[in-house]
This record gives sequence, C-alpha cells and structure tokens, in this order.
Amino acid sequence: MSIPMLKVVSEFCADPGELLDFAHRQKPLVWLRGNRQAVGIGEALRLTASGPARFTVLREKWQEIAAAAAVTDEVHLPGSGLVAFGAFAFADDSAAQSSLVVPEITLHQHDNQWFVTRVTVASAHCATALPDFSARPTTPAGEWDPVALNPHPDLAARTSYLKKAHQVLETLAAGGAEKVVLARQISAPIHPNADLRVPLRRLAQRFPDCWTFAFDGFLGATPETLARVVRGRMSALVLAGTTPRAADSAADALRRHHLLASDSLAREHEYAAASVVEAVSDLVTKLQVTAPQVVQLPNVWHLATAISAHTTADVSALDLTAAMHPTAAVAGTPTSAAKNVIAAVEGFDRRFYAGAIGWLDASGDGEWALALRCAEVRDGVVTATAGGGFVAGSDPVRELDETVAKFAPIVDAFK
Repeated sequence: MSIPMLKVVSEFCADPGELLDFAHRQKPLVWLRGNRQAVGIGEALRLTASGPARFTVLREKWQEIAAAAAVTDEVHLPGSGLVAFGAFAFADDSAAQSSLVVPEITLHQHDNQWFVTRVTVASAHCATALPDFSARPTTPAGEWDPVALNPHPDLAARTSYLKKAHQVLETLAAGGAEKVVLARQISAPIHPNADLRVPLRRLAQRFPDCWTFAFDGFLGATPETLARVVRGRMSALVLAGTTPRAADSAADALRRHHLLASDSLAREHEYAAASVVEAVSDLVTKLQVTAPQVVQLPNVWHLATAISAHTTADVSALDLTAAMHPTAAVAGTPTSAAKNVIAAVEGFDRRFYAGAIGWLDASGDGEWALALRCAEVRDGVVTATAGGGFVAGSDPVRELDETVAKFAPIVDAFK
C-alpha cells in the first residue's frame, strides 16, 4: 500500500475546560484518568487488521506511517506528537476489527498543562475546524434516556452460567487447564441518539483511578494497565482475585480479609502475575515485581501485583502488549488450553472485551490497558461483559456473584 505522509503539529494551548465536552456524542474517542486526559476529534487515518497477526500487522503499518510523518512538537510530553488510539479484539477469530486511529485533532491535558495536536494528510486539508475554546460545547440537561441493564441473572441465565461453570471445573479436574476465565453478557436497547459522554462522565467521576476510555462505541473504565512505556520505562498492574465490596464497613473489612486468606484466589492471582512476567521477561531488563497487595475500588477488592522494568529502543508498548495478550487474568493458564475452553464453553464473541485498549506514539511509547468494566454500543443495543477466574476448588455461585459486582460500574453509568 502507499504510505500517506502525515503532517503533525503539537502546541500548548490555554485551558479549554472539560475535555470530554469536545468528544463526539455517539462515537467519542477518549482516554481519561484524573488530570491526564486526551479527546480525539475527527479522523485523519485509520489502520485495521484482524486474525492472529493483528498486533504484528498494525505495529508494522504504524512504524511505516510514523517513519514517513513530518512532526513539529513543541510540547514534548507523553501523548504529544503523532499518536494513534486503538483497540484490539480478544480472540483471533473475532468478528471485531482491531484498529489504530489517528484523530485530526487531539486535545490533551497533562497535569496542569494543556496542548493540542493537529494532523493533516500531505496535500490535503483538515476537515475538522479547531474547536472554539471560548465557547466550548456543553451537554444539555435531560437528553439522557436511562438504559435498563440488569446485572442479576434470571433463572435461565443463572442455570446456563452455572452449567458452563461446571463444564469448566470438570475440565480443570481432568487436567485440561489450571485456570479458565468464564464471562457472561447482559444487554439492553439504547436510544440511537444517546449521548455517550453522559456514561463516560459518570465513569470518570466515580472511578478516578481507572482509565476511562471510548473507541468506536466501545467504552468503559478499566483498572488494569497492561503496559505503559515512557522513555524507556515500562510499568504494568496485574489484577486477578476479586471479591465484591460490602456496604457495611465491618463486613467490607471481612471480605478484604477473606480475599487475602483465600487459597483459590491466591492461585488465580499467581497465575495471572506469572503469565505477565513470563511474557515480558525476554523483552525487558531490570524487571521488578511487587508482592501481591489489595487494591480498593468502589465496587470490588482486587489482589494486585505491580511490575516495572526498563525497555530497549526497539521494544514498544504495543510489542509488550502483544506479548502479554491474553494474560491469565482474562483467559487462563496455560493460555492455549484456556482459550480453547472459552471458545467451546462461553458461547459468544467477546469482541473487544478482555482485549487491549490504549494509545501509541511515533517512538513506540504509549499506554495499553485490559478492556474490562466495559460495554459496546452497536446496532441500537448496549452489551456489557464481565467474567470470573476459575481454578480447582472455585465456587460457581461466588464467581457468578463476582460478575454482578463487576457489571456495577457500567450498569450505574448507563442508568
């Protein structure tokens, strides 16, 4: 294919106010966490791929695009210069197309600094005008019609999930795998003109320690970083082993204690952390791994392991993400066996759920997260997905209850 030459200019700008206000109503492109935010407007370039080689294909296409780009960057902060946002499907045979998108305009906040990046294709003009920061758009009140997502399974859904759970446990007992993550879905109709900035704003406010994201109608707030690479330093956060929060403080503290004391949850977490360490060990140096600790979110407690390392110039954030995918936290152990069980038992295409979501710059730096606590709006329906990890001795009813807790962020955001 011919390689389009992109002209890229990043420059500082005044505080434009809440960046989410500038996002598209039905197809927002956002990446938000506290005072580090990015919102894409328009589309200068889209790269797509599918199948087992999707990570490799898009990485190679991106390297060609980046090498040909003319970049003027006066900002020199993470996310400035040429950046693509993207989402990768979970399964090799998914119907969802994995993509990298370069917006025509990206508005950024990095701590107390704001900047704007404009991208044009050589010999073309930018079709999207720079927003008027002095008259920024707002979300009119009363435009949101609540979406009735029900996280509690009816009798048929409960029976179906527990039957699948027992199939998974039988496979584990027979030695077919050591861990398998089994997911389920809930869905509801949504108004075709629904302003998706509304649930995104709720997610960003309620989960400030998570990455709130939106890409092609796929949105959520994920707590789990696959790979963040900035100037040769890599970091990741592995979450596996979960228990729902309780409203009563004493009961909540007891649940946290049980999380730390549970042998099955400790094994589930150990598999997840080990899978990440094994995946990246040949790509990094000075690898450091913390002991498991407990992370508190508004809806759940998680066991967490932080991982850090140094990278070489030829290893990008996307390379590390591709090496990790899918981690034991979202598939199982061994990976190939767990994926086969998921394909045989789960009964639906996960699409982007448990895939990778994030961004990549021209140098290979970027941030990629596991696509969790998420939903996809498509064809007038919003579909949310959540799962739980099974090891020998796991309780299917407890895992079903865990999915209810994991659905809560999306259910509440769409109310």
